[in-house]
This record gives sequence, structure tokens and C-alpha cells, in this order.
Amino acid sequence: MEEKLNEMEQASIITRTSTPYSSPLTFTLKKDGSIRVLLDARSINKKMVAETEKPPIQLDVLNSFHGANYITTIDLNNAYFQIPINKDGRKYTGFTFNGKSDVYNVLPQGLKTSVGSFSRAMNLILGPEVQELCVNYLDDLAIITTGTLDKHLEHIDIVLSKLNKAGLTCNL
Repeated sequence: MEEKLNEMEQASIITRTSTPYSSPLTFTLKKDGSIRVLLDARSINKKMVAETEKPPIQLDVLNSFHGANYITTIDLNNAYFQIPINKDGRKYTGFTFNGKSDVYNVLPQGLKTSVGSFSRAMNLILGPEVQELCVNYLDDLAIITTGTLDKHLEHIDIVLSKLNKAGLTCNL
């Protein structure tokens, strides 16, 4: 865990600083066997105002695939960690591990507002014209085309261009 936190600090995901708010950390293993660090923010979540923006309902996402000729999914690389959070809000993401205090510079997993904040960020990045081409669900995108392969490739290019313009990276 210490090694993972050092990597996160080197990548500017977290910053060593003091804060009056501190949540415990927990971790889980990703599919590839690497560690995913999670903020156990239950105590701070009780005091937070819920995010009004929500991802689409799962059934709506599944229905959007109906009649599709082509579907391409895009997995953003550490999706939440690519979304910076306001400096004033960082103090609420504090945690202590091995006597060291840190805060997140980016959207942590574990805050009750994280899913909605990520959804809002993706809606702003992609814009309404691109949202007609793809579905954003949690931290993944699905590009859905009912037309030709050439049209689908054009849609992929449009979505990737928007992500690139915003500085977001994808897993291959």
C-alpha cells in the first residue's frame, strides 16, 4: 500500500498536507491484480450534499444498444483520477496512512459525489453533439452506431478527439 501511495504522490494524484478531515483508506484488487486505493469516506459522506447529476439508468444504457450495428467501448485510464477537484474541496478528501496526511488533487473513489461529478465532467467534455454518439456509464464510454463501419469509425474519431482535447487518456 505504501508503494502505491508513493506512486500516487509522484503522479500528483495526492499531495502531502495536513487537513482537519481524515477518512480511512481501504483497497481492493483490480482485474489485472494491481491495487485500487479507495477512500472510506462514510463519515464525510454523511455531511455532504448529494450530487444532482447522475449517470444514466442501467436499463436505459442497455436499451441504447438495441439495433446497433457497431459498438466500441472505451475504458478511460484511471478515469476518476483524470478529473481535478477544486482546491477548496481537496481538504475533504484527506486521509492518514502510516502517520502521514494526504489529500486528493483529483476525484477519489469513495465520495458519494464522485459518480455524479464524473458524469457531469464527461457531459461537459463530450458536449451534447457527442452524447448522441455514445453513452457514458460510470467510468466507461460506449460508442454506438446503427450505420456503416465507416460511420462508426468516424464516431470513434470524434469521441477520441474530444477526450484528447480534454487531456484524457484511454486504456488500449
